[in-house]
Amino acid sequence: MNKSKVFKFGIAAVVLLAGAAFFYKKVYVPKSTYEVYHASKGSTAVEVFGIGELDAKDIYPVGTSTGGKILTVETDQGRSIKKGDLVATLDPVDLKKKFDTAKVALKRANIDLESAKKELTISREQEALALSTYQKDLEVYNANGISRLAYEKSKTEMLTSKTQVALAQSKVASMTIRLQEMKNDIEGLQKRLEQLTITSPVDGYVIERNVQPGQGVSPSFTLVKIVDPKTLWVKAWIDERISGKVKVGQKAKITLRSRQTLPFDGVVRRIAAVSDAVTQEREVDVGFEKIPEPFYINEQAEVLITIETFKGLYKIPLRYFVTYKGKKGIWIRENGEAHFQVLSIIAEDSEFAGIEKGVDDQTEILIPDEKKKPLFEGSSISI
Repeated sequence: MNKSKVFKFGIAAVVLLAGAAFFYKKVYVPKSTYEVYHASKGSTAVEVFGIGELDAKDIYPVGTSTGGKILTVETDQGRSIKKGDLVATLDPVDLKKKFDTAKVALKRANIDLESAKKELTISREQEALALSTYQKDLEVYNANGISRLAYEKSKTEMLTSKTQVALAQSKVASMTIRLQEMKNDIEGLQKRLEQLTITSPVDGYVIERNVQPGQGVSPSFTLVKIVDPKTLWVKAWIDERISGKVKVGQKAKITLRSRQTLPFDGVVRRIAAVSDAVTQEREVDVGFEKIPEPFYINEQAEVLITIETFKGLYKIPLRYFVTYKGKKGIWIRENGEAHFQVLSIIAEDSEFAGIEKGVDDQTEILIPDEKKKPLFEGSSISI
């Protein structure tokens, strides 16, 4: 072999060794190098997930008991409202005129009644005087002191005075009854006028408006809907198979679709007594600790209900678990090699699994990485 060939072989060997070294350092070693995670003890919550929509326990349809034409609408959806605040008014047509006329007539009737009462008083006084005169004349007549004609005249005047009293009493009674009827009529007109002014029955938030000024409405028509924000909750649906441990009072997290990065603290307020026969889900109503502002009824929402909390378990992120040969566990590093560790999960939340045994705070848990070489039992691992 001449020197030229030896030189060429030497160059090729150097290039091959350099390539092998480059591959080992730049490809093999990075592919075999994993980050590790050390578990620590903490609390792990068992949670139940549900999806539903924003609703409320108390939603008030505000309407009118009488039909008519809408004059004004004083509120709109998306506004807060106080109890007694004006919602809308209806056109009274000639009702106000009838009411004012009736009040004037009532005042006149009161005056007439007082006059009739005075007449009754006078009639009674005259009756008393006529009766006294008659009694005296009767005594004198019996003693033959006056003529029969004079006696009969005194008796007639006494009887006439009694008749006048009876007539006066009848007139007062009739006018009293009529006066009460007029008062009842006025009260009816007053109530009808009040019905034309619709106010809010509660403090709340207007979520619906169904009327415009000038619109004609029928009796019992719903003008607006008002929700009591204190009763706001998420009507969530939970699979029957996992709903058994859900209890009133349990804490929860609520995520609204419009604010997915800002979950709200919640609490289970009510569990429906009847499940859905088709979906086999149970309604669970989760209220807010703090009412979101603004809020939108029927907005999609998710709930995560904490049904039990375990303390003192080693916490491992769920994303570090893998399935290997049909079993669930984690990859750990021992003596520079990868080993698959089967684990039994005691509890898990949305992020962590709680493990009682099989790992400790010294265990080097390998963090899976699809960019690395596949792990297998006994493979060499660098960290």
